[in-house]
Amino acid sequence: MYGSYLNALLLEGQGYLNTGNTKKALEYGLLALKYPENMMVAEEYRGGRACEAYYFVGSVYEKLGDNDKARESWTTSINLRQNDYLSDIYFYKAMSLKKLGKVAAADSIFNGLIRLGMERIEREEVDFFAKFGERVTPDDRKADAHYLIGLGYLGRDMKAEAKQEFAEAVKLNSNHIWAHEYLSR
Repeated sequence: MYGSYLNALLLEGQGYLNTGNTKKALEYGLLALKYPENMMVAEEYRGGRACEAYYFVGSVYEKLGDNDKARESWTTSINLRQNDYLSDIYFYKAMSLKKLGKVAAADSIFNGLIRLGMERIEREEVDFFAKFGERVTPDDRKADAHYLIGLGYLGRDMKAEAKQEFAEAVKLNSNHIWAHEYLSR
């Protein structure tokens, strides 16, 4: 439930940012930073998607010309404790690193996302019959893998390659909300 709530806030905020309504975008970004009291589960121990929200808020502050608050948000994003395994959340940490001029560290994460996505696609093709009984379909797993590769390419400013990967993710899973979002940009 919380993921859907956060998606709604960040996508709405992004929509306002895209149309130049930065004050409204900031409002939604700041809401995304607050964990709602009425959620039925506890806030994630290792930061969850908070670095994504902090990256977005930093981007809005940057558009508003408040570079100090932008840097503060990006710094918070990179300092949040995350799970030890690489995931799409690390894309936002890497984007924050990139905004702070730490390009080599960011590129290391982007390259890791590309490598992880490719490994997952390769593993999916090899382990086809080992996946029966799981809740996630093989196409959904492949879509997530293509999404990871797309994020890595996007972070490295390889936009054509990123677009191709996001399109493949959407082709495999038409409900992949963030692949749709990045593809539309």
